[in-house]
Amino acid sequence: MIRRCTLIVLMLFSYSCTPSEDTTSTPVPVDTSVFVETDTLSENVNCPVACERAARCEKTLTTVEDCTALCQSAEVPQDYACCLQFAGGCDDVLECIQSDSPTCVAEGEPWLPLNLGDPCDCGSNPSFSVECRLESPGHPCPSGTACFKPVNSNDPPSCRVICTGNAENCTALDLSCTKTPKTWYCD
Repeated sequence: MIRRCTLIVLMLFSYSCTPSEDTTSTPVPVDTSVFVETDTLSENVNCPVACERAARCEKTLTTVEDCTALCQSAEVPQDYACCLQFAGGCDDVLECIQSDSPTCVAEGEPWLPLNLGDPCDCGSNPSFSVECRLESPGHPCPSGTACFKPVNSNDPPSCRVICTGNAENCTALDLSCTKTPKTWYCD
């Protein structure tokens, strides 16, 4: 008899503890913070900037205008721009240009054009007594400039006009040509 009562009590308890079937549910707010990366990507990664890089890397294959038209007509323009701006170098930019449907893994920082005087990555972390100079078609410094840190300087590398043997390069910019033992630059 005690077992039967215990069983009935357990059945009643489990019945009262089961939730009722309520079909209404409280909406759960959507966490929009997960979309911040995509929003940031949209602001920084776009066809005009991507195509500036493409035209620098592949002058013989494309112009900024042709690349921009192709980018904007792509099925997903953001993917096309992302491919160009996150490419590891000009060889990877070429792969993006030649691909029918470029894809992109947005790792690291996108390629963004720099202005004269902006800090830049010279490819190494040069010491006080070492000069650092990097010029390449795909470098984000303005065309005709180099990412440069003069020898015997604690200044970080920045985009500068080189004026070695040609100080007149600086007068048009209202700058003077600073002479160093190895490389002169406009300052």
